[in-house]
Amino acid sequence: MDIQAFGENPRSPAGCHFGLSARAFIPLAAYCSTTELGYGLGIDWRKPGGFRITNNQAVELAARLQAEIDSGDTAEYERRRDIRTRSHPPEDNFNAYYIFSTEIAAEFAGFLRDCGGCRVMY
Repeated sequence: MDIQAFGENPRSPAGCHFGLSARAFIPLAAYCSTTELGYGLGIDWRKPGGFRITNNQAVELAARLQAEIDSGDTAEYERRRDIRTRSHPPEDNFNAYYIFSTEIAAEFAGFLRDCGGCRVMY
C-alpha cells in the first residue's frame, strides 16, 4: 500500500506531491508523532483513510523536523532504531519490515515546507 500526500497550495515543485510505501511512511509518521516534533500540532496521524495537515501545521512541523535533522538527532534516532532492529530476528521484530531514514525525513520536511497544507491519503 502506498501513502500519498498532495500539496493544497504548493509553492514549488517539491510541495506538489510526496509519496512513500507504507513500509517507509509508517515509521516516518511514528517519528513525527511520538517525539517532540509533533507535540501540540494537533495532527491526527491515525485517522482512517487519511488526514489533513494545515499550512501552519506543515510549516511548523517542517521547521521542527529540519532542526532535528540539522542537529543530528534524526540520524541518531535512525542509528539507534537500526541497532534495535538488527538485535532481534526478523520474524520477532515489527521494525524489520519497515524502513526509516534521515534522507526520507529530509524529503518530507522539504515537501511540508512548500506544500501550503496537504491531504495525506492511504
